[in-house]
Amino acid sequence: MRRTTSRREDRGAVRAGLEQAVNDGRSRTEIRRWLNRAEEVTHGGATAEENDLIRAAVDALLRLERAVGVPTPREPTFNERKALQKVERLLGDLAQQKARGIRGIAARQRNQLTQAAQQASSWLTDHQRSQVQTWQAAPTLSAPMPRDPRLPLPGRPPRVPFAASQPESFDAARLADGVRDVLEHAARLGKTVTFTSLCAQVKGLGELTESDQVQVLRRVKPTARPRSPKPQRPALLTALITDEAGTMHPLYRRLADHAGHYLPQQADGVWTNTVEILHDRYRNP
Repeated sequence: MRRTTSRREDRGAVRAGLEQAVNDGRSRTEIRRWLNRAEEVTHGGATAEENDLIRAAVDALLRLERAVGVPTPREPTFNERKALQKVERLLGDLAQQKARGIRGIAARQRNQLTQAAQQASSWLTDHQRSQVQTWQAAPTLSAPMPRDPRLPLPGRPPRVPFAASQPESFDAARLADGVRDVLEHAARLGKTVTFTSLCAQVKGLGELTESDQVQVLRRVKPTARPRSPKPQRPALLTALITDEAGTMHPLYRRLADHAGHYLPQQADGVWTNTVEILHDRYRNP
């Protein structure tokens, strides 16, 4: 009886999720994900209400794919882009603090993060919004944060420590080569790679902070060239990195923005096209 109730609740949750995705005008990826789940849970037979919802979702998906009635997303303003960069920098700093055992957030950092997140709200990813909310709810540090021993004291020249006492560093170039090898192999197979799988295949990548991971991924350069002499939109090999759901990884927006390929708010179509370009470049003749 409990198993039957659980299935019914799951079916109701899927129906509610699909209905919300359609009504809110979510991205193609999210609508398609809920649609696939709805088709799975109704495989044994759908009600009339569920059939109507599935048809509405299919229609919405077609409209998005044909870009019918979808306004062209605007580009972020200069101030919005600066605010987004500030959010990314603050989140990176906080991630490094957390890696050093500092679990709280300074009041100054919280105010800066809140203001920057409000200004860049339209351009934040779901992952970034979640991180911002987590840090906003974190305890406030009552004392000054411990100084990073790697940083020089104010007013003093930096002291060069003995080689034996230097913190263990990472070889960004070596890691970038490893990442490129994994991604190019996936491109030849016409596939993508989840970030979890990438970290499992490239030793040491998963142990870095998010800021250092971004540093490594920025070094990844594709070896394949466009097949056509016609100009093509630049394609970062790191577009093949996905989240666990197989959709664009949140880090890709940061990598694309750094490379000057500023993505629109709804970037699913641009990202999908980039993946297709990479697969075409690496496929066997």
